[in-house]
Amino acid sequence: HFGADSLQKTAEALRFYALGLVAYSGIKVVAPAFYAIGKRNFPMMVSFVSIALNFALNLYLTFHLHMGIRGLALSTSLVALINFGILYVAMRRQAARLETKALGSTLARLLLASVPMVVLCLAAQRWYFVDLGGLPFLSKLVGVLGVIAVSGVLFFGTVLLLKVEEVGELVRVVRRRLGR
Repeated sequence: HFGADSLQKTAEALRFYALGLVAYSGIKVVAPAFYAIGKRNFPMMVSFVSIALNFALNLYLTFHLHMGIRGLALSTSLVALINFGILYVAMRRQAARLETKALGSTLARLLLASVPMVVLCLAAQRWYFVDLGGLPFLSKLVGVLGVIAVSGVLFFGTVLLLKVEEVGELVRVVRRRLGR
């Protein structure tokens, strides 16, 4: 029963969930740091506030603005961004310095490196994936995996050109492992 309409709705929800993905990952890094410094209650209280905010936003976006599943996904992402923001600011006060400038610079370069990948994916969506209905499943799969692979190579190459330090370190580790 999963047809074109279901696929479209799933894609829309995933777009909204993607907005909060970095924040959600950041929460998974910052929250345990509070436990490490003996401030266990703070991330728990922020989590409780986030749950209440998520509930309110779910009701507002889903029913008042009639966004349906997109509203649930957007609410989850917005709450993750707010949760991460609160935790990050609070940790910065605790630790005095969290390399915010370096983090911002890296994030800006990663966003810049995403542009060619996004252009490629949008071009593939517009011209390559226009009408796949008549193609066999294997052809569709190969097409999607091909676009993913080329997009990944394009992103990785752009990140290397922009000299993102963490990617350079990854390349060095891989070279050391392969050199053995």
